[in-house]
Amino acid sequence: MRPCPPLLYGADGELIAGGPGCQVDAEGDWILRSTGPGVMWAHDFRSDEEVKYWIWVGGVGDDPSRLTPGGKRLTWDTTDGITGGGCLKITRAAGSSESAHWWRPMSAMQESGRGVPDAGWSAGMPTIDDPVDGEAMRISSWHRGNYGPSSSGTWDGDEFYLQLRMKFDPRRRDAGVNGGKIFYLTRTERSLTAQELVTYYKGSTRFSIYKAGSPEVPNDLPTVNHVWDEWATYLYHVIPGDENTANTTIEVWRALSGETSYTKIFETFDEPIDYHDTYNKAWNAVLISAYHNSIDMPEFWQKYDQIIFSREFIPCPKV
Repeated sequence: MRPCPPLLYGADGELIAGGPGCQVDAEGDWILRSTGPGVMWAHDFRSDEEVKYWIWVGGVGDDPSRLTPGGKRLTWDTTDGITGGGCLKITRAAGSSESAHWWRPMSAMQESGRGVPDAGWSAGMPTIDDPVDGEAMRISSWHRGNYGPSSSGTWDGDEFYLQLRMKFDPRRRDAGVNGGKIFYLTRTERSLTAQELVTYYKGSTRFSIYKAGSPEVPNDLPTVNHVWDEWATYLYHVIPGDENTANTTIEVWRALSGETSYTKIFETFDEPIDYHDTYNKAWNAVLISAYHNSIDMPEFWQKYDQIIFSREFIPCPKV
């Protein structure tokens, strides 16, 4: 039986978690997960600042004012989301033009667009500068917040968890185009690094992960399809292995709309990782993207909410 959480109150003084019957609403559930043990940072997009703070455009850099066409298509959607009053929405316009990306280091920061320090940040820790339009180096020069094997260096951690809720446009499914990105576990210096792990559409509908641009990472579980036009929760767990050794763990669990427990949909415990790039031999960034290799496609969107990065297991939402 799930233990009762401590009493939690909303901004209006209303009890949202704890108390008789241990009733937890969506806001209380978010607070419990986003402030739990090991959490370094979390976003549920309570304002457009959480979106703008991490907008990045290829060939330009930061674009918090959305001066570029791609930046204008990475928005705060106040008509959808779980909590917080909105969600992150990336729209890929019809044709072959790509939208901006949401590129977030794994480091806890003093300011991340939320207006308060991240859960894992404390006074004296380094933090990133505020974004400036056209600044190409703010994210790419941030080399901290690394998670990797002890055999390749001294890092912030040797494993990590990422929980996020995602919703996909059925027009993407109906387009029937193989490939296309959903999000990356990567580095800040650039995408397409040797250790990069990308969740994508395989055969236009199947859930799959590839590394370093290719090949696909083998899944030891039966393949599942993406779900469409509904919020689903995903939990990723990575234990980085030694260089060129078949011992990296990658696990993914999913809970569909209305479910309050996970189903494991992906696992491998013996994936070899080649850290041959000149960058640190570790992961240090999450990149949310709808990049589709400049393929000519109809317009579609991808939405994201309740993103939590932690050093420990993150419970499944109960609401």
